[in-house]
Amino acid sequence: MKTLLQVVAGHLPPTIAARVRVAAANPLLDGVQIEEVVAPLAQLSEVQVTAVRAALADFEEPSLPPVLRDELVVLQRDPSPEALIAVVRDLLSAIAAV
Repeated sequence: MKTLLQVVAGHLPPTIAARVRVAAANPLLDGVQIEEVVAPLAQLSEVQVTAVRAALADFEEPSLPPVLRDELVVLQRDPSPEALIAVVRDLLSAIAAV
């Protein structure tokens, strides 16, 4: 899951990417902190979300829970920042839950 977040972060603006990377390394995040990390993703353009979608199109990680795999499929069909926010939020939540 952390690898997937690194792929996402690699296609985000530097400030947002730094927040995602730091959050991915912190398994002690709570819901409020996760929301603070994902909130700036709402400002991304469809072009920026499309770049992330393209990077994730062929990404496979067998250890991903089915719910996250389903969200990646939805993200491939939905270029909105909201779809990306859902994926990042759930990835951070899954890391925090481990």
